[in-house]
Parts: sequence; C-alpha cells; structure tokens
Amino acid sequence: MRRALLALIVLAVASGCGSPAPSPSSSAPPPTSAAPAPSPTPSPTPTLVVGDVTPARVLQVADGGRDPYGYGPMRADDLAPVLRPPCATADGASEALMAKRATATMSYRFSPPPLDSLEGDVSEVLTRYRNDGANRFVAEWRTGVAACPHEQFNQTTADHTVLGTGFVGDESILVSTLRQGPYPGPPGTTFSTTHYTAIIRIGDAAIVLTVYGWETASPKREDVDRFVQAAVARATTEKSA
Repeated sequence: MRRALLALIVLAVASGCGSPAPSPSSSAPPPTSAAPAPSPTPSPTPTLVVGDVTPARVLQVADGGRDPYGYGPMRADDLAPVLRPPCATADGASEALMAKRATATMSYRFSPPPLDSLEGDVSEVLTRYRNDGANRFVAEWRTGVAACPHEQFNQTTADHTVLGTGFVGDESILVSTLRQGPYPGPPGTTFSTTHYTAIIRIGDAAIVLTVYGWETASPKREDVDRFVQAAVARATTEKSA
C-alpha cells in the first residue's frame, strides 16, 4: 500500500500538480464486530421414574445374553440373602414399609462360541416402598457395609468394599464382596471369588442386583454394568423435569 501511494505522489509532482494526494483518514471508525449468537435454551432434564412394579419391570430372558438358563422369579427364601446388608441377621426397618415387589433370576452367558458353559448368575429385586422406606433401605446398606467390612464364616471369609456411589438414579451403591476359603482338593487348595451387589434408589423404589460368577469364578465387571443398565431401563420411564 505504501509503495502504491508513493508512486502516485511522484506521478502527480512530475505532471505539475501542486500537492500530493491526501492520505487515507486515520479517524475512520473501526469495523463493528458481529453480535454474539444467543445461547441455546437448555432442554428439560429427564427424570427417571419407576412405573408399576410388575414382572415386566425386572430383568427379562433377553437380558441374559446367549441362551440363558433357569429364568424365573426368585424363591421367597432366597430374598433375605439379597436384601440384607453384611452381618444383618434380620430384616431392616425398611422391610415393614414394602408396598409391592417383583423379582427375577437366571444364569447368563454373554461370551460367543465356542464357550459353552454358563458364565454366572444374576438376581434382581425391585421394590416399591411406602413413606421413606426406599431411603431407609439404602441407608441400611450404607451403614451395614461401613460397620461390617469383614465377615468370618468358619473357614471362609467375606470382605465387602464400596466400589462406587451415585452412578445412576437418586442414590446408588456398588458393593464388591471377596470370598476366600478352602476348596475341595489336595491339602492347601483354596478359592477366591468376587461377586457384586448394586443398590439403586429411584424415587420411592429400589433395585437390588446381585451378580455372581459361575461356581468359583468372578463375573466380568462389564457384565455387572450391563445388568445395571438393563435393570434400570426395564424399571423406569423418563419424565421431563
């Protein structure tokens, strides 16, 4: 730009003009910037709610992977070991506030062929409570795991650890239980296996999931997460806040 302007001035002087061409004004207003785009309106946050507690609201055969086995409701005498927190020898106060319940259990298998053996067992209890029963139930588990991280059963031990909280619903806890002890075989043969319990509160309802590996094997963590997602999806619908 400066070279072009100088050339014009030299040309004007050489042709007899009395003064050089004026330089561009430096007082011109700067270009205005574009107005910022308005922020998008946030969409309503979906809130999970548990529908009517029926057998259709718990895990189904399709959630058990490839050719699951033994699908059906849980037996009444199998409920206590699933619902009671560590060291509990009786039902908690929340059980008196139980309004409606549905259950499911089965053996599952997700690995593709050639694996033919089943990979573990899963059980679910979905309960709707009256008043603050669901809150009490979660509190019973929090207190139970904190007060009883270690249990001794003759020669077998069980160590309970909270692996995570707040991962879904209004409240949630994932507990791992490591069991160790002697195993039939040559002297000194032992076993070590871990199973998982997920406790999930959604409003006035609670889901309890237990996931075991087959025999003394431990379940894969991705399978535990798979069942948590499936159980929540089966139990709930979305309601805009």
